[in-house]
Amino acid sequence: MIVIKGTLLFLVFISCSYIGKMFSNQYKKRVEELQEMKKSFLVVETKMKYTYDLLPEILKEVGAGLATFPNIANIFINASDYMKNQNAKESWEQAVEESKTSMTKEDISVIKDFGKLIRKNRYGGTS
Repeated sequence: MIVIKGTLLFLVFISCSYIGKMFSNQYKKRVEELQEMKKSFLVVETKMKYTYDLLPEILKEVGAGLATFPNIANIFINASDYMKNQNAKESWEQAVEESKTSMTKEDISVIKDFGKLIRKNRYGGTS
């Protein structure tokens, strides 16, 4: 009887440890993705200020440089692709909405606001 209780306690302990590790990895990944997104926004801002490239080209270039974060890279690359048929704001919001990241709804809402800052008539996309 004691062996069964000990075994069950051990299994409960291992299960809880595994679940806790999964949750902590999710939060860790979220923080890393947010940090990478912040860096990427700074790169986009710098390229917009100091180069004469169109926004779709800038976004595609930034996305290509994010090999270690493919979910974040897909946001930039997809937004660039969507700008062929939509304006910049709609393209960005659609790309963010379709992304599969560890970010919360509040994070996504803030990131989608980046699309409002893009001036579509100067940097590409249709009206």
